Amino acid sequence: MALHILVLAGGSGTRLWPLSRRALPKHLLPLGPDGQTLLRATVERVAPLADEVHVVTAAEQAEACAVALDGTAEAVAIIAEPSARGTGPALGLAVHQIVHRDPDALIVSVHADHHIDDTEAYRAAVLAVAGWAAATGGLAAIGLTPTFPSTGLGYIAVGAAESPGRWISPPGPTTDPVLLAAASALPAAHADAFVEKPPLDRATAFVEDGDHLWNLGLFAWTASAFLAELRATDARLDAELHAVVEAQAAGDEKGAAEIYARLPAIAVDPLLMEGSAHLTVVRAGFGWSDLGSWSDLL
Repeated sequence: MALHILVLAGGSGTRLWPLSRRALPKHLLPLGPDGQTLLRATVERVAPLADEVHVVTAAEQAEACAVALDGTAEAVAIIAEPSARGTGPALGLAVHQIVHRDPDALIVSVHADHHIDDTEAYRAAVLAVAGWAAATGGLAAIGLTPTFPSTGLGYIAVGAAESPGRWISPPGPTTDPVLLAAASALPAAHADAFVEKPPLDRATAFVEDGDHLWNLGLFAWTASAFLAELRATDARLDAELHAVVEAQAAGDEKGAAEIYARLPAIAVDPLLMEGSAHLTVVRAGFGWSDLGSWSDLL
């Protein structure tokens, strides 16, 4: 079971205007360690964990992303979204492309424009969420312990605790010792609900109750679990994404782009994660910011 890490790098990143703008989004700015772009810093952070790394970006940003990654020690594949349809179709496209040649793929999705203070804790969380996804055969998310009552972030309500013993003995779908150890090291629970950008009073209560975690949009799943959820949720979207990949494989990029442009624009959270009955949330703790405003840089 190969581990594929998808680095989402397709946003316009205009919240830091005029420093970032549509032609030069946040992930291509030198805001990472030692003046690296955030994209390059993210790829170098996750590459040691993965069998393959894929950057998922907009078609018009594909060349700039390739330039930003030139000279990295790791080979990185670029998956270009023909048009902007949100993270739901973008991740669906990536999963369909990967499963076309690796049906047993284990996949983690991270963001290219996040600032991380503790690389080792972040890597441990990425391996843990991959381990839980592989072991349970469902979807998994990283939930970050909130440090203040943010009204600009989403939250995941934590339900009943998951027990590593449930799948370690007898072994679950994965027996990879690295993934098993990582999953065992971090507590996980069933995700009961998603709450998007609550008002201050609710956000304050979430911080105090200890039962709500920040939703960073860092997810994991096996390719088969993702596609099963997608077919159950929106079979037409799944079929159209399959048609896009078939057109691309046949060299018909124009036809693929025309199909893709007709897809609904939707984030992966409401498309799959929020309604799933098979979602595990892994509780993690590391220094993090999405650099969403000028105050985050100061």
